[in-house]
Amino acid sequence: MTSLINRATTLASSDKPLFAQLSELASSTMNARRYADSKILIYMFARQLAKRVDVESGSSSRGVVINDMCPGMVTTSIDRTVPAWSTPLVWLFKGWRARTAEEGGRTVVYAAAVVGKESHGEFLAHEKITRTKALEFIETKDGASIEKKVWKEILGLAEEAAPGSIEAAGLH
Repeated sequence: MTSLINRATTLASSDKPLFAQLSELASSTMNARRYADSKILIYMFARQLAKRVDVESGSSSRGVVINDMCPGMVTTSIDRTVPAWSTPLVWLFKGWRARTAEEGGRTVVYAAAVVGKESHGEFLAHEKITRTKALEFIETKDGASIEKKVWKEILGLAEEAAPGSIEAAGLH
């Protein structure tokens, strides 16, 4: 479970900005949870973006497929910051579960260049559309509320950084 899911009711019902709440929850002992939170937040954003981007080709657009993907655990150096006491456990787990960079890369290529319109707004893992526990959460009342907050806050940040960009892109 992620800290986001564990605190969903509080996060969803608060008037305080979502990302401000998540920043308050941050601590040096939450790295793994924060990583999982970020994966759900990205998926939420991708789902909202997919609702607003036309997947069909038309006279004025080429049609764009928006999906999210995860290559799974891939053998990289991402674990270089884990505490020394856990390094042997991480190595064992990676040896058991991790994919090679080439195998993980296949999912990236599949999501970007192979799979078609059927993946619009979906999550892909291991070269297939996958229903995850995160999606089960997103489909709850609290999850849907948080997903809307994610969209609104990210658009607000984008507009702040580049005024007029949201309207120019046709995103609301």
